[in-house]
Amino acid sequence: MTAVITELIEGPDMVEVVRDKIALILLEESEAQYELAQKAGKPPNEWKLRVFTERANAWAEYINSPDPDSDEARPIVNVAFRQDTFPEAKGNIVARQQAEARYEIDCYGYGVSTETDPGHDPGDAAASIVAMRTLRLVRRILMAGHYVVLGLRGVVGKRWPESRERYQPQLDQQVVQNVVAARLTLRVDFNEFSPQVQGEIIESIYATFRREGTGEVYYTAQYDKP
Repeated sequence: MTAVITELIEGPDMVEVVRDKIALILLEESEAQYELAQKAGKPPNEWKLRVFTERANAWAEYINSPDPDSDEARPIVNVAFRQDTFPEAKGNIVARQQAEARYEIDCYGYGVSTETDPGHDPGDAAASIVAMRTLRLVRRILMAGHYVVLGLRGVVGKRWPESRERYQPQLDQQVVQNVVAARLTLRVDFNEFSPQVQGEIIESIYATFRREGTGEVYYTAQYDKP
């Protein structure tokens, strides 16, 4: 069989572009929030996120038990593509197919146990508070009116928060101590495109018109290339 696609297929699909755009929005907006928190006299690290994409265990950044006030202990967000579907009614079989994609945005909080009088405040409780606070910040940024189409007008049609959940990260089937995660599943509808047939310019078209029934020729024409 002879190959018929004559152009090099390269560049990312929109599913990758959208993923990276989500991460960029979260990074830029969290940096802006960090500056606003500084001006407001609030602890700025609560607003500044460490943003990753497609990490399987982003929480591993906390393995060495960083100081809770250090940059290494800041909340972590990981943006990953989970799956998408292509409803047949939304697109065509030639050029454009509309995808309904789900992205998992995991928000990790890290906490350290502290002594109190009496007793102590457990690190896992502190981590859960950080994770939920980060989830709140992520959802509010992405659902802000400025990001109805995530800055990708003409490609993205809609974004919608589909679900939220809190869970405990695990390593070798063991719960990771003092780290808690909260996940936002974000649905994004966008268009994917594919290579098209490249037509060739013809020199001429010859046409003959006949009467129905008798077959008598009553008109002939030639259309030359413009």
